[in-house]
Amino acid sequence: MIPMRIRVLIRVLFLVVGVRAVVAKVSSYSALSTGFREIQALKETLARGSCVADLGARADAICATAEARVRAEEGEDAAQRVGDVLDAQLRCVYEKQLRILRDNAVEDVRTGVATTTSDEYARMVAAEREFSRNAEEATRKFADWSYEEARRELRAVLRVVAAKSAEARGAELKAAQQRAQYFTVLRKLVTELEEATEAHLGLDSPVNAALAFRVPETNINLSAALQKAKTSIQLSVVPDDSASLLGPTGFNKPKIASGDLAFSYKADVHRP
Repeated sequence: MIPMRIRVLIRVLFLVVGVRAVVAKVSSYSALSTGFREIQALKETLARGSCVADLGARADAICATAEARVRAEEGEDAAQRVGDVLDAQLRCVYEKQLRILRDNAVEDVRTGVATTTSDEYARMVAAEREFSRNAEEATRKFADWSYEEARRELRAVLRVVAAKSAEARGAELKAAQQRAQYFTVLRKLVTELEEATEAHLGLDSPVNAALAFRVPETNINLSAALQKAKTSIQLSVVPDDSASLLGPTGFNKPKIASGDLAFSYKADVHRP
């Protein structure tokens, strides 16, 4: 028969072990709960389409804080389990941020293709470099996170964008060449039509001539011109001080001085 004192000691021992187990469970639960709240805040940032600044460093801090808290109460194994649980949740955040970074890089290249004529290869290199820089900041330093797969996907998408851009430029160049050909043919037809019209109307004379004569000691000016088989005769009686007011078709100049008297007449003579 076990003495009463020993039975009491055994009960106290079991009670202490039970209390420590409860305290340990509370410690793990509290650490996980705090970590989940912080992770939820990160997810909400991504849900708005924004990236989390320094995601890698923040993820390391969340895991390190939780592990240290549990390690003091439950030991290394429990701390590792808590860290693994939080790391799994943080990986989901990490993968989503990589997708956002990849989509932003692709959109930047597409926008550049549509709005600029700079080197397309240089834009692709710059987009991949920017993606790698941002992805490196989002990667945990104390875990086996990697963005190599996301970078390979980005390269594949950029190659598709480049191929479509080249195809679009080829189609645009072909259309421009066709338009140039159409305008060349149209100009040729217009020229031929003008030549045929001039030949039909007798306006294709190769001779152009002009003659001007002023009657001595008078204001009478006579001029005649032959251009494209059309004869023009102009008679004008203009004082010398008003000659500058006379235009090619008569007095069409403004501000004719008062008291001036002048006369001009122009006629075209067409060959029947």
